Formats: sequence, structure tokens, C-alpha cells
Amino acid sequence: MIFSRAIALRMIDYFSQALPAAVPQAFPELSEREREREREILDLIAQGHKNAEIANRNRLVLGERTVRNRVSNIMSKL
Repeated sequence: MIFSRAIALRMIDYFSQALPAAVPQAFPELSEREREREREILDLIAQGHKNAEIANRNRLVLGERTVRNRVSNIMSKL
């Protein structure tokens, strides 16, 4: 491809920047298990499940109030 001088300089600048050594961990205050739980709940929300349906899923073993709190936490982070 042929780029204008301005575009070429912007691309050189962009690709010459140093990459961070490590990607910062999202929500470091949460344990890995808590992050997994929140991801599971977020996936279920995305699939259209209501809080009561999420709470009744056997593998999560969460009460409806806990699910409500987790959903609230997830929404505030988003």
C-alpha cells in the first residue's frame, strides 16, 4: 500500500512506541475466583438471564441477593 507522508509518519510513531511489559490486571482487588464468578454472571446476563434464573443455576450456588449485588458491581465497573 502507498501512504501519504503524514500517514506514514503517524504509523511509524505508533509502531515505534514501547509496549508495556505487562497488561495491568483488571480489578486487582478481586481474587481470581471472584473475577471468574463475575465473568460467569456477566455471560449469563448477556444471554438474557434474569437474576433469579442466574441464582438458580446449580453450578454457581449463589442466592438471588448475592447475584443482585454482583450484577450491581459488574454494572458499576462497566
